[in-house]
Amino acid sequence: MAPFVAREDLLTCLRVCRQWNCYFTPALWRNFTVPQDWSHSPSFPTLATLQKNAHYVRNLTIKATEGLAPFLQRCNGLKVLVIFGDQIGKSSNPCSDIWDDLTNLIRNNPNIEWIVFGFSLSSGPSTSFLQALPKACPNLKRYESSQGKYQSRAQVEALMHAIRNLKAVSFRYENFVNINMSKSWTMPHLSELTLRDARGLSIESQVDFLQLDGCGLPDPDDIGKMLNSLSRLEFLTLCGSSISKTTFSSLKRHFRTLTSLEIKYCTQVESYMTQQILEECPNLIRLLSSVLMMEDVFLGKTWAAVNLKHLEVNFVQTIIMGSKDLKEEQRAMFKQLSRLTQLQTLVTGSQGRRRKLGLQFQIELGLDQLKTLTKLKTLNFGVPLQQMSDADVVWIASHLESLTRVEGQFHTDQRMHLQLTNRLREFGLDVPEMDDCEFELVYDDNNDTDSEESDNYDEDESEEYEPGYNFVGGGDGSEEAPGNQKY
Repeated sequence: MAPFVAREDLLTCLRVCRQWNCYFTPALWRNFTVPQDWSHSPSFPTLATLQKNAHYVRNLTIKATEGLAPFLQRCNGLKVLVIFGDQIGKSSNPCSDIWDDLTNLIRNNPNIEWIVFGFSLSSGPSTSFLQALPKACPNLKRYESSQGKYQSRAQVEALMHAIRNLKAVSFRYENFVNINMSKSWTMPHLSELTLRDARGLSIESQVDFLQLDGCGLPDPDDIGKMLNSLSRLEFLTLCGSSISKTTFSSLKRHFRTLTSLEIKYCTQVESYMTQQILEECPNLIRLLSSVLMMEDVFLGKTWAAVNLKHLEVNFVQTIIMGSKDLKEEQRAMFKQLSRLTQLQTLVTGSQGRRRKLGLQFQIELGLDQLKTLTKLKTLNFGVPLQQMSDADVVWIASHLESLTRVEGQFHTDQRMHLQLTNRLREFGLDVPEMDDCEFELVYDDNNDTDSEESDNYDEDESEEYEPGYNFVGGGDGSEEAPGNQKY
């Protein structure tokens, strides 16, 4: 029970008796943080106490190292190491080599599986530290760094050598100071890759360094070259990149292994690409894409991605309202969705200010086919000009048994929308309020597919982005760095 007891209660348990003290002491020290001003904090343990209990520490966060060498030498059971690089570099002793202390630390901890760095674009891990890392930590699986600064070719080569056999790598807002490299690197075990806005590398270095975010890349097709260098890709998120036909062709190499794909905020994502992803990615669990024309679904093949749990796509109607083919196209769309029996989150409409005619959630158009989505928890219509009736929302609330939250606009008439909102709430569903201004948005009746597909990344549709430095783990978002550290 010790891992589930709050720290304050652990301290109480330690005082019960000697036996309890023995049982609960390891849990108290399992996750430990060294603050920057540790030597001036009266509540912080003494150096003697640190040395005595160092062998219990498994997850260590370091914001200072000065004066802690005896403690660090006793730490030999670490699994996770989090380092605030810029803080530990501020030593009052000019003869102190901080990175030598950290190098010795990793050499004493061969079982480390996860290393996280946080800098502020003024420093980075030393070359000697990176060179020692592969041999010192043979069990290392994940390496994450934010805002590191790399100033030499030897430093970058040491970094690439250190991470080439890992399963998960994350680089965010890194700065490379005019480094030209020609050597290529392969990462045979890589399954999760997050790279966002690496600056200062040449085109060749971008290719070698697997810069998949695309921010600052001179040639978007370089992303395709990077994808070609990977043997097995399971998790991929691209933001602000341009998905050219060449890039998409390279992405297709990984269709059989992809489990999570996010290209919602990329330019040049065409409808046929989204449809082909759904047709040919049997292991896909999470997909966020920008557009899917219903005509492509109607004329396309049956989706293979039947294990999807999260689907977020702006479905766009291609047939004019009132047309005799409208019902057939809508029913075909609902039929494909009905096969996604593992689905937990479904977002079907635009979240921005530009409205398109989208999937109409009406019983007469095939809504009742969704009765197979017994695991669906969240349903978001966006703002695609819905014309739902009371019978439609009652069906949704009555037949989607796991549903807990419904979002979006249910009717173009504000009064009708509010009535339907209250109706859903009568069934105990969580339905957030919509602002009055959202009913004043301009309807875009231009259903020209070329225009939609070539310029689907709209500033109005993009979310306001705040650069964050919290490190997130696996592709399903289920894993976080110890203590949810933020830099």
